[in-house]
Amino acid sequence: NGGVVGGQISAVRLGATPHIIKGYAAQKMSLSLAAANPQRNPTSRAGAIALAEAALDAVGRGRADSSRAQTSLLVGEFSTRLSERVSALAPVLRGQTPVFFHAPKTVDVETALRLARERHLVPVLLHPTSVSQASDSIRSSKAIVIVGPLGLDASDRALADPGKLAKEGISVAFCSDAPLSDPGS
Repeated sequence: NGGVVGGQISAVRLGATPHIIKGYAAQKMSLSLAAANPQRNPTSRAGAIALAEAALDAVGRGRADSSRAQTSLLVGEFSTRLSERVSALAPVLRGQTPVFFHAPKTVDVETALRLARERHLVPVLLHPTSVSQASDSIRSSKAIVIVGPLGLDASDRALADPGKLAKEGISVAFCSDAPLSDPGS
């Protein structure tokens, strides 16, 4: 959640014979305050939004963009050059790969849906709380909502929202965020 373009999501089947179902199942992005950090770019929610827009616009033009100069990000089988971001994010811009937006607050949900609408992205809203007031926007965008983790200390509104959204025809799923939070949530 701390990175604007956080990385790729894979679908993996666990069990006796684990295997990768889809290597690049989705892209993770965060336009929330969690992506901001006073010690590095972006330093604000507005900065995170601007960085995401710049990265997507650059990919749309066939070139890479970054908030800092770097040529080596990871090693091994993973992308190591900024130029590889173009091929990694191109399926997102073509609507072939959904984007999991970390969107805990209503303003984050609205921002993610606006960006998805403007760039023709397939949105999935991750970790939203108190989003029933944005249900019309969510439904019209055909976004999937993934809520959780929900604990006994969650507000009545947070606990009721998934049911309200489902009754309105919005697809809702639950996540535990394990091991970052108690898997029993």
